Order: sequence, then C-alpha cells, then structure tokens
Amino acid sequence: MADDEFDAVDLARRIVRSATTAALGTLTADGGPFVSFVTVATDVDGAPIVLLSALAAHSRNLGRDDRASLMMQAPAGEGDDPLTGARATVVGRLRRVGRDDLGHDGLMARFLSRHPKAEGYAGFGDFSLYRMAVDGVHLVAGFGRIARLSADEILEPPVAG
Repeated sequence: MADDEFDAVDLARRIVRSATTAALGTLTADGGPFVSFVTVATDVDGAPIVLLSALAAHSRNLGRDDRASLMMQAPAGEGDDPLTGARATVVGRLRRVGRDDLGHDGLMARFLSRHPKAEGYAGFGDFSLYRMAVDGVHLVAGFGRIARLSADEILEPPVAG
C-alpha cells in the first residue's frame, strides 16, 4: 500500500490484534507514570485483555485508578531501526474481570490460546484477567503517518443475532 493510501484504521487493528506483548502504563498512588511489560490478547471485538498478578505494582495501581495505556508494536525486520516500526498506543480503562463474571471463561480461553504457557499460572488465586474499555488509539506508522482513532473505529461492532 502506498503512503497516499495509508489506512490507519486497518493498520491499528492489525497491530492490536497481532501483538502478543505490550508496555502497560498505569498511574502510581501519587499520580506519576509507571510502565511495565505484559502479555496481551484481544477479545472478539478487538479490545485488549491482559492477565495480571495482584502482587504486581501495575495491579495495585489499577486498583486505585483503572486508567491505563497499552503500547503495542508491529514486529520490525531484523536490523531495522525499532523506531521506524508501526506502533499503536491504546488508551482506556483496564477493568478486572472476576472469575464469576459473565464472559470470564471465554476471555480466559482467548488469552490462553494466545499464551498457552500461561496456563501453568492462570489459575493461581492472585491472577486475574483485565479487559480494556477502549477510549481510543494513537497510531504512529512512520514519518508523517500518525493518527488518532476512536474506539468505534478500532473495535469491531457486535454481530447481530
């Protein structure tokens, strides 16, 4: 696709759906930034889901303030400058999905299909799924290829029926 045919929505969706890891940004108790590394999958509509331990600082941060961001990057070619790779920062609220909540088992199945090794600890009592209520996405896809996208543009609408 030529630069003049840049499809920001398609590229952002592909990055979010294909990413297996992300930088998770949360807010500390004093409102400062905190970034950690997490594994990520997506719900059917494309909303990010993560599996987090309650022992981790980011989980404590989310317990106080669920505002968060997930920065995901398309894989760069070997030897490429990583700053030239396309990346999407998804912003919103990461909300814990309790084991008894409707949809939990489906989300867990989706997460474990992306990260089968997590099955060894996913059932531990301190681990919980979090699903992002997406506010929007900031896409950087190279020089002059930057877009701000709404949740409606990124998430797939539910299938009727």
